[in-house]
Amino acid sequence: MTDEEVLAFEKQHAIALPEEYRTFLLTMERGGAGPYYGLISPTGSCDDLEHVSSDFLSLSFPHQEAWNLAEDSILADEHAYFGNNWVQGSMRLCNYGCGAYCILVVTGQARGQIWLDYRSGDQGIFPIANDFLTWYEQWLERSFTELKKLQIRQPTFRRRTFDKNGQPI
Repeated sequence: MTDEEVLAFEKQHAIALPEEYRTFLLTMERGGAGPYYGLISPTGSCDDLEHVSSDFLSLSFPHQEAWNLAEDSILADEHAYFGNNWVQGSMRLCNYGCGAYCILVVTGQARGQIWLDYRSGDQGIFPIANDFLTWYEQWLERSFTELKKLQIRQPTFRRRTFDKNGQPI
């Protein structure tokens, strides 16, 4: 993204993006390749949420520590459990899979932290990294480790010598 695009996004949502994420957007990425099912562009970070108010990102993120409801409370009012109020002040970074999302907190006391919204698995919402750069580097490290495990050893060929008729010697 350009500096003008980032500034326009911040102005539109009345927020200042955490510096590490902002720098990443300006120098590396706009969305796409990245952790799990790929990074979500900032402009699409709230697209899947229902009934998002225009001030959603500027509202204070309500958590400072892991949060979840008791299972009977979840079953009693599933609609409330999945309410946007539990993730206001955050933006989705990527789809973790099975309806879970890694989110970047942009307001409140947890600003800059990465959390996992795993309400789809009744696991609640909890922090997974102190900042964007740490989270991204951890993903890169895991990816490289897995890649090394998958690398297939290249076959070695011995050099053969042939006579003038093309027959091996």
